[in-house]
Amino acid sequence: MAAVEKNNIRILLIDDDEAIRSVFSEILRSEGYPLVEVAADGAEALSLFKEYRFNVAFVDLYLPDIDGIELISKLRSLSDFTEFIIVTGYGSLDSAIKALQFDVGGYLEKPISSSKLIRTLETCLEKQRLKVENRRFLEELEQANTEVRFLNDLLINNVNELNQSLLMTLDLASETGLSLEQEKVLKLFHHTIRKNARLTNNIRRLKEISQISLADLSPCNLTESLSKAIDRLRGTYWDKDFEVKSDLSEERTVLADKNLHFLFYELFSIAILNDPKSTVKISVDFTKTSINSHNYWKISFNSFFAKLVYDQRNISDPSKLEISPTDQSFQDLGPFVINALVRIYHGFVDVSKTTDGPHNLDLYLPTPPKENLPDISQLEDYFFSPVKREEG
Repeated sequence: MAAVEKNNIRILLIDDDEAIRSVFSEILRSEGYPLVEVAADGAEALSLFKEYRFNVAFVDLYLPDIDGIELISKLRSLSDFTEFIIVTGYGSLDSAIKALQFDVGGYLEKPISSSKLIRTLETCLEKQRLKVENRRFLEELEQANTEVRFLNDLLINNVNELNQSLLMTLDLASETGLSLEQEKVLKLFHHTIRKNARLTNNIRRLKEISQISLADLSPCNLTESLSKAIDRLRGTYWDKDFEVKSDLSEERTVLADKNLHFLFYELFSIAILNDPKSTVKISVDFTKTSINSHNYWKISFNSFFAKLVYDQRNISDPSKLEISPTDQSFQDLGPFVINALVRIYHGFVDVSKTTDGPHNLDLYLPTPPKENLPDISQLEDYFFSPVKREEG
């Protein structure tokens, strides 16, 4: 952080131990943070909060006149800008989890080295910077349309989950000999990070998809795109036990664009993240078919949770989704992105029941040339009035 930035950072130290207040103040000032105030109890802290706008407050968990968590709640009512770092000499997993749930910026157990103090402060300030940028982004989106506002709400929900777990889980993970409870917290962190990354990528992907036209479609190697998606899965879900069974020896061509592999990647991700089995097995089969004189490759996915993609097939924009953005089954816009790409490729989705329980999700993607593509009205008629399929 540049010196000019540090000069503007105002910090409050709340601790009933005078020695702690003195040492912390000295460390912070020696590191270039001159605006440091101190308070010995909750009453003094509340008074200072009415006078100054603090970037960060270090709060002792056990104060003589008030519980640290309760004090943070009171201080937040005075300033939603300030980030809080809990300091305690009686650290426990319960207090760490409580801090995580309360969305604090950091958690420090005494004794605290100067390097860890500064590192935690800088991480907390970075979190604050991101939150300020996010608020500014929200203000700019006030003039946006309903779809963009809806997508932003989803992003905010996931960013908040990430903020709640990021610092605490990293701190716990840095300790050796993780307990079962700590492993659970770490898994929560991994899940939140992945969810947030998927949502961010899908929002960015939707913007790209909205600009695709018929002129952008060209012959694409279906088998190559599927292989690319599988390779990417192995890098992303390195800690998951999954198997994709498919014949990748034959070249198959459809009309699509560079996003074709992303379509497959999203389908696989939905199965991997939701299948309760310890080993996730996904099978992909290909069938050449003709419908109303138009030729397609039917790609059948046998996997857990695939039906959700079919259930969202007729939704034209995300603001019309009826599932709550906080619902786990929402899948971070994955099913909507899949359906959007299929529609742009002039294809459609179907679903069929299998003998062993899960549904087959069938994607129908047209083959070249472009001149043989069906128009959208014909596809809509197919959705509601199935025609005879000639498969071979």
